[in-house]
Amino acid sequence: MRSNPSLMPKSELPLLGMRRPKNIKQNDTSLQNHSELVKERTMKHAIFLAALLGMSAVAGVSCASLPETPATSAISREPFYAGLVTRAAQLKAQMDGFAPSLDARARPGFDAFVRDIRALAEDDMKAHLDLKARGTDSDLKCILKGVSLDLNIKMDAILAAKNEAELATAYQDMSLLLSDNIDVIVTPATAESGLDCIIEFGAG
Repeated sequence: MRSNPSLMPKSELPLLGMRRPKNIKQNDTSLQNHSELVKERTMKHAIFLAALLGMSAVAGVSCASLPETPATSAISREPFYAGLVTRAAQLKAQMDGFAPSLDARARPGFDAFVRDIRALAEDDMKAHLDLKARGTDSDLKCILKGVSLDLNIKMDAILAAKNEAELATAYQDMSLLLSDNIDVIVTPATAESGLDCIIEFGAG
């Protein structure tokens, strides 16, 4: 049942909607302003937190998606050794472009390829002697000696191939060896990396 204002004490009348004193009205305004301020600050904090979490997530994804940069040896940045890497890469690209046809060996440009392979083999041996003189990086010294000898062997196999199957095998062997020529120079040495080479070719 609705209360009858006439039967209630005057002290309770303001509770039924009668106009309140100005100071109460001002307090209401202050409370309202304070409430709005709290809401505004809460909203700002929420937006900031969301942005921060979003940035962290993006940074995490970006870091996770970036491939690790492979380490390269210090010697591969020296001009002479960098030149060996460049030349081996160029010769590999040529090698991979050759069709395994016996006729290809008679085409213009093939003789130059043979000379370039022989020259790379010679300079790999120079690199071997350079490292031997330095007395450092004995595994690379040994491996380059092996690569130098093997380049000539693989080139001889290409020239001696009697059919396309033999030629295709010789091409593949040369392509793999040129890749090795690059990798052994740019890859940092480990304690075990030259062990097999030293066993095969000796430490000299």
